[in-house]
Amino acid sequence: MTRHLLIGLILSLAVSVNVMGQTRNAALPSASSGVTEFEVNGLKVLVKRRPGAPTVSAAVYVKGGVNNYSANEAGIEELTLQVMSEGSAGFPRAVMRRELSRMGSSVSGSSSFDFGVFAMASTNENFDRTWKLFSEAALRPEFDGQSIETVRERILTGLRTQSTSPDGYLDSLSRRVIHRNHPYSKTPFGNIDSISRFNMGNIREYHSRIMNTSQLLVVVVGDVDIADIRTKIADSFGQLPRGSYSPRGIPSLMFERPSLEIVPRAVETTYVKGVFSAPGLSNPDYYAMRVAVSFLQMLVYQEVRNNRNLSYAPNAEMDDFTANSAHIYVTTTDVNQAVSVMLDQIELLKSAPLEQERFAGLPNFFLTTYYIDNETNAAQNGELAKYELLGRGWRDAERFIQNISAVTPEDVQRVAKKYMNNLQFVLVGNPQSTNREIFLRQ
Repeated sequence: MTRHLLIGLILSLAVSVNVMGQTRNAALPSASSGVTEFEVNGLKVLVKRRPGAPTVSAAVYVKGGVNNYSANEAGIEELTLQVMSEGSAGFPRAVMRRELSRMGSSVSGSSSFDFGVFAMASTNENFDRTWKLFSEAALRPEFDGQSIETVRERILTGLRTQSTSPDGYLDSLSRRVIHRNHPYSKTPFGNIDSISRFNMGNIREYHSRIMNTSQLLVVVVGDVDIADIRTKIADSFGQLPRGSYSPRGIPSLMFERPSLEIVPRAVETTYVKGVFSAPGLSNPDYYAMRVAVSFLQMLVYQEVRNNRNLSYAPNAEMDDFTANSAHIYVTTTDVNQAVSVMLDQIELLKSAPLEQERFAGLPNFFLTTYYIDNETNAAQNGELAKYELLGRGWRDAERFIQNISAVTPEDVQRVAKKYMNNLQFVLVGNPQSTNREIFLRQ
């Protein structure tokens, strides 16, 4: 079962159970975070203690995302962070692999639109040794020719095959459409030309560029000793130069009119995504929009799947980027009817506030998904970093349910009217079966 199908079922159940009056007084999670914040030589560190947790998650986040490089350098951060995980001066590639395999630990690197991350995970008993491998790889990566070529080919394979599945191609096409003339058009994953062109000198220069304490954030989650973490940081990342990183803004996504881009492809069902703008994590409208999109998800699931049997897994979902967006998605043999029904649900949200009895079950849905999404140390690590880097600080992560619970039916109607407009549709399938007027009617 896909995650969004599971969420659709949870949301339907949460609302219907509340209508019967059985969940009105569900307890909200405690606001006690167990997070300690400190600085070492200008490097901000967040440590969340989880007593009894058997594993530890640690990560170094690189601030800046696509603002860190030019269009010609798209993909350089992804390549650099992945190559860093291959080995270090003290632990060459073969040694690194053998040690990590023996301990069942992991070290990895990746990049996104808003930040990069170099992360490790280990059991408690292997934390000290894994930290040694992890910090060495971050600070003194090996950058040997074999590692670079291995990672290069891995990334190129992903780029070459991203259009082989309709869903993968739909996502890629959608990003190109909505990020046109925007900083996010410098995709962090790069392209075949840029990834093929980068050499060892480019990678070494980029690593040197980002390794300063002003541009990094360290987050550790697990059953750890705060004093020990402070010492580990001081002895490793705390030795970096401070640097002079200053964040630059990312403009919001704005769509002035609806659009439809069709890619003809002989597929059994048509694949469609319709994107609209959404507030980012630091925007006061964020929580109301999260609630609105969740209701939209429930409505399209009920109408498209349950009532009309037009698709197995229709969806509505909201991203979490600085320049944020949300979307509706469906794969169906009757694209005109399915999309028309989904747009009707958007208009329903705009037309009047939701009935209070339907609305009141929503905190229970978010309570369930909140705990599902944050079961692991790694997930909690990422959540703290996301709020710290993209929102109004890590403390807001602890107030998620409270902020959701404060949203009113009137708030949902307001943000639906404000943001759910001028959808940017991308379609993979048969253009002859598509009625453009339905897609462009907003």
